[in-house]
Amino acid sequence: MNSLQLNENIRQGGANRTERRYLDFNVSGVSLKKILGIEKADYITLFGWGTSKNYDRHILDVFTMKQKSELQTGRIMLYVCSECLSSSLTGTSWDNESVTRY
Repeated sequence: MNSLQLNENIRQGGANRTERRYLDFNVSGVSLKKILGIEKADYITLFGWGTSKNYDRHILDVFTMKQKSELQTGRIMLYVCSECLSSSLTGTSWDNESVTRY
């Protein structure tokens, strides 16, 4: 059986890049970014960089489907743009059927 963990990760800062500390998905010891073939993409999860425990709780509740997603499609954001922290232009989302990259 596969296991899902959240591991601490850092998106390095630099010229025109904001350092971001976040929790990344790890499936049975393998990064979900690697599984999806997006390990070089500049995406982060919504977990761990929030400014409040209420925000982190909300994200967890959406991920576990206790609350509805903000996306019109009802999909759940897995990875978002590491600068704007939005999925409006790029990102990866999922529903019970599939994963979509955009």
